[in-house]
Amino acid sequence: MEESKTLLHFRISCIFGQIEIINQLGKLVELDDKEAIITLYQLFIDFCKFPKLTRSLELKDQELLVKTIQKVFIQKRQLSLETVASFVKIFLETCSKLAPEDVFLVKNLMFFIKLMIQKYTTLTRLFEEENEGYGLDMYNSKIEDPQATNALRTYIVKDFKVIQKKYPKDLEIQTLARKTENQERLPTHLASLTPIEFFRRYSS
Repeated sequence: MEESKTLLHFRISCIFGQIEIINQLGKLVELDDKEAIITLYQLFIDFCKFPKLTRSLELKDQELLVKTIQKVFIQKRQLSLETVASFVKIFLETCSKLAPEDVFLVKNLMFFIKLMIQKYTTLTRLFEEENEGYGLDMYNSKIEDPQATNALRTYIVKDFKVIQKKYPKDLEIQTLARKTENQERLPTHLASLTPIEFFRRYSS
């Protein structure tokens, strides 16, 4: 367990460090953060494959992960729609596979999904059933590059239903799922929060 904690802390710290350095130096020279974003995506692939991994996340690592996602998707310049759609999908898959006791992480990922779809409004097409691809034209969860998963050809309403069914009594998760799916504004007490403020409020 201690080895898992150390390794996860190292992975998350490295990703955050890469993003932070690129954000700083990117003001002076042109730097590509593609590898850091791929590494972040691979971390969530591992969470989907081995959901118990998240039990090794200490609170400080969860906060660092939230800060990393915030820097990449909320504070950062525009990313490709394919990349953002891939993360929306992998966040939903992670939420559906985590154990009920990991509800805190689920809340934070659902909050990010709402903000990401709010920022990238074209992604509302993911709520249209006819958007789902078939055969080679469908989402491929085995591909580790978020730019190449074909996530724009997926239908995510069914993912929301799975999560809502899994956490029927959790008010925040139910609200976030319903408001995101219906493309409605969040209530003021949630809409006014940044991701890190949301994290700190619901971690206590």
